Order: sequence, then C-alpha cells, then structure tokens
Amino acid sequence: MKSVEEINNDPILLIGSRTWPEDIPPKNNLTKVEKELLSTFKRNISSGWLAIGLDPVGLSNEQTKMGILITETSGILSFSINTVVKYDDFKDSAKEYNKMVEMKITELLCDSPMLSKVIDGKKVLKYPYRHISILDSDMENNDIYSIKLFKDMNRIRSLLCDCNEDFPISYSEALCVMDRLAPEYTVVKKEKIEEISQNNIGLENGDISKSNTGNEHQIFLLDKYQTKFVNEMHMGHRVLLANAGAGKSVLLLAKAYKYASAHKDERVLVTCFNNNLADMYKFKNSCANYGNNKNVYIMTFHHLVKKIYSEFLHQNIDNITDDDIKNLLIYAKKGLNLSFGAIFIDEIQIFEPLWIDICFSLLSKKYYNMFFMTGDLNQTVRQQSRKGDVPWKKINEGKLNFAGRVMYMSNNYRNSAQISKYLEGMLTYMNQHLSRYGIINDNEYNYNVFCKGPFKDIFLRVEKALSKDNICKKTVEAIKNMRKECGISYSDMAVIFPFKEYKTLRYNFIDDLTSILNQQGIPYSIIFSDTSKTRYSNTSGVVLTTVDSSLGLDFKAVVMTGLYPLEYVYSEGKSTKLIHWDQIRNLSPLERETVKLQFRKIYTGCSRAREALYVLSDLEPHCPFDDILEIR
Repeated sequence: MKSVEEINNDPILLIGSRTWPEDIPPKNNLTKVEKELLSTFKRNISSGWLAIGLDPVGLSNEQTKMGILITETSGILSFSINTVVKYDDFKDSAKEYNKMVEMKITELLCDSPMLSKVIDGKKVLKYPYRHISILDSDMENNDIYSIKLFKDMNRIRSLLCDCNEDFPISYSEALCVMDRLAPEYTVVKKEKIEEISQNNIGLENGDISKSNTGNEHQIFLLDKYQTKFVNEMHMGHRVLLANAGAGKSVLLLAKAYKYASAHKDERVLVTCFNNNLADMYKFKNSCANYGNNKNVYIMTFHHLVKKIYSEFLHQNIDNITDDDIKNLLIYAKKGLNLSFGAIFIDEIQIFEPLWIDICFSLLSKKYYNMFFMTGDLNQTVRQQSRKGDVPWKKINEGKLNFAGRVMYMSNNYRNSAQISKYLEGMLTYMNQHLSRYGIINDNEYNYNVFCKGPFKDIFLRVEKALSKDNICKKTVEAIKNMRKECGISYSDMAVIFPFKEYKTLRYNFIDDLTSILNQQGIPYSIIFSDTSKTRYSNTSGVVLTTVDSSLGLDFKAVVMTGLYPLEYVYSEGKSTKLIHWDQIRNLSPLERETVKLQFRKIYTGCSRAREALYVLSDLEPHCPFDDILEIR
C-alpha cells in the first residue's frame, strides 16, 4: 500500500484539486444548494475533483440535480441533490433510489477498460464507488446526507472504503470518469491508441481511453475559461466569433446538452452547413454520454429543411432549391407546429440570412429560449448571395439588436506553436491587404490574435513554385515523407485542396491523386460533403477532402495542396489571372468577393493541422495567393 506522501509525490497518480464550475457564472442553472455545496467543498477539501450540475443518466430535473466527486485515494462518489423533498418523505425510499442510480452509473464506468476489471467473467469497478442523496436538511442516515459531508474527507472516505487500503486513481483514470459522467467538460480526438505520442499534450493534459462505443480516442479536459463559457446560460440571441482551433464546435455542443438537461421538455436543434461537421458532432455524441438525451437534434440545415417538408408539410423533396427554402420561411411564419427551446448554429458565416430567418422562426417564444451562433469570419469559403454586413445582422428584418451580444475568443486549442505562428502571420498579412483594397471591413475582424496552440511542434514545411503537372506526385511524396520522418500514420493525415477538379483549366486533381495512391497501395478515404457516402467517423487511411468539406474538422497532419486554380478569378464568363495585388483595384464587386473566398480557402485548409503541416504550392510564384504562404 502506498502512503499518502508517496502518492502526493507521484506525478502520474496525483490529480490535485479542481471543481466544475470553478466559479459560479453570473447566469447559470445551479440551485442554491448546489452553490452552497460547491463553496463548502472549496473551503474545506484540498484534493479531489468535484463536478456539479450534471445529468449522466438522464435523471436530473428542476428538483433533482446530480454531481460527482473523484477522490485521490478513496474512490468515486456520485450524488443527487434534491431541493424540494423533505427528509421524512424520502427516508424510506432513498435506499432504493440510490441503488437504482448506482447500477446505472456503475454500468457506464465499467464500460471503460481503464476503470474496470474482470472477476469470474464479470466486469467490476477497480475502485470503491457509491451513490448517495443530499437534501437541504441537517437530518442524515446511511443513504441521505447534508452538505456538511463535504467538509470532511475522512467522512467521505468512510462512505467509500471500509478498510485502510488506498485506491489511488491516476489522472488518466480520472479523465475516463469525467468522460462518462461529465462529458460536457471533456473533448475527444479520433486517434489510434498505439499511434499517440506519450509527449502529446492537449487542452490541459490528454490521456487515452475508449468511448462508450468501443472506438479508441484521446480525452482532453476543457480549461477553466471554456468551462465557465459552457455554464453561462445567457438566454436570447448571442454570437461567438473566434479563429479556427478556438473550440467553438466543442463549446456549442456542450452548451446544447447543458441546456437540454435543464429543459427536458424542450427540443434543442444543433445545425450547420456541411455533412462532415454534422457527422463530427454525432461522433462526439457517440463517444460521450449525455444521459441519453432524446430531445437534441443534430443535422445539417438542408437536412432540417427536408425533414420539415416531409414530416410537417407532407412533401418529399429530393433536391432542395432556393425557392423551396424561400417558401419554407413563409410556411414557418404561418406556423408549423414545430418549435425549439434552443437553436445552436455552427459556422454561421456560411449561412445565408434567409436560412437564419427560418431557424429563428422555429425558436419558441418562451422567456428561456436560446439562439446561439458561432463562426469565424475568416472562414467564408463558399459563394453567397448577400453582400455587406455579416449574416446575423440581417435576420428578422434587422430588428434584433446585437449590441453587447457578440463575444470573441482568441484562444487556440488545436495547433502547435509553430503552426499557430504561421497561421497568425498568414491571417494578419491577408486581412491587412484585403482591408487595404476595400474587400473587408477590418473592424469586424478584431479577434485575429492567433494564440499559441497546445500541441508539440512536429513538422512545418512550405514548398513553392511546383509544377501543376507534377503536383499530385509531390503530394504523395509529402504523405510518405511525413510517415517516414515523423512517424505519423496514414489514418492521422488529411490531404486538403480547394477544388476536386477544374475542368476549364484541365486540372483533374482528385482523379490524378487517387490514381497514384492506388498504384502505390496507400489507403485513403474521400469525404466530400456533397457527394461522398463516407463520413468523418468512418474514415480509414489518408483523408482526402476539399476545404469546404473540412470545416469543423482537424487532423494531426495536413497536406495543403492543389492550389493552382485559386489564381484565376472567374466572373460572368471571363477569367482574370491575378498575378499582383494592384489588379484587385480593377475587379468588379463580385470578383472581389471571389478573391476573398479564395484567400479564405488557403487559411481554412492550413488551420485544420494540429501538429504537422505541409504546404505545396503550384501557384504562379509571387502572385497574391502565393504571397500569403510565406513563413513570416
């Protein structure tokens, strides 16, 4: 048995002290008793992880809230806090209730191979575990306790352990507990266990586990800033703007489930533009446990439109047209017998105002509704009909006031320090020039500080002045280089390019690339959001994807390539080869919009890389698009 001194000196075992939330946010769903419990614990207990306001098995409601305590040496305690029931009314049924919750949570924890072991052919937990009930009362028995329990770790230990043996839990194991019981505070990365570097660090510290579905992934804890953001329940309409890698999608999903667990009678919609991002949400959902919440709907906007036409208007439409979307707004304003208590929109910069209008018309009129949008104005990668203001300023006929309702985040949780610096240089240089030529309003881009990322530096290389006829061969060489020099597996790589093909320029990138990959026996998966049946969660080998299909995704290593068509600006049947910056002055408004989108594609593609980035340019040397690729 290890002594307490030995455990405290062991960096692998020590988990320290932490609470979720760390501080009480100004707007939250915590009860008075939960806040008192949190304060009591922080004043009196110096070790262990405490999380409150949870819903791990779907039993929380306005009267009953749940939480967990992970101790360093005594085991795991979960608890239900009931703010309404009286001691005398509950004392006879508490034991049965606790046992029922205990069975459900034990099943979740035993799903983790790190937390369980097999005895006589049956999975059991490695650690002492118990569930108790807490009432707003001084009365206690073997199943019901008061907040005073959280003043004394010795009392908590006596509940969990009836012997003098210690049960030290490692940081990795504590993460597994959080992943299963408090998934709103964790992030998962789709990586193979045997391929993860032992020196890899994440949002705080990353560790390896398995999801509830058995898929291998790496777990990270949200940091204190993110945790605070998730717990703030500001109602009404809000916009969060941030650079790539700031964790927008992670926070949006966590916030959606936080809202859903607090308002179980309300539907909650999570929507976005492309299929791969929606699939990434579903992948994260399958890896986590959100109490089997059935009132959260995850789908692309166009899938939403199809479902409304099919289920509420009884019309089956294979291909959604602009007219179908316009007509849907008319139907929605008349009333569809469909409403959502909260709507969360990701990559809002891609949405047309009309699309947002439709979503807004589906928002319930209750005082606790939430309309939450996240995006990155630097990632507008598709042509849109709107001009001028950002899309959310035009919804509901411009009647919504967004003063004080637009939040900015400059944190970076994705990239290595080397890649972060490269992206910040690219972004700053690009936006300075776009602003100089009147293509963007630089005042709307006041969150452009690209902070240093958490991952280690592995690889950054930019090769320019390559032949367009040889670009696919060079791309395959880059794949093999990163595998040989950096030990990166094919399954952790992505090849990202602006266009699958460009027939006008006789540029058949995807066909030529897959031909060489097939010849050399390199495995790959294609994920185009418009045509591919393969989704992000089912990929194997090198991922091949376009920039717009990669929105919301990230990869350990990225080859950004196939850039040649970007130097041509097409409009109204004519093309202009952009070989110097001053040509922009003579472009039409539509051509200028195209130029902006083509710059954005390069930034977006490069920003998908966490640890390794290989940029291959077959652009005209020193043209504006080639110019921004310089390492500054």
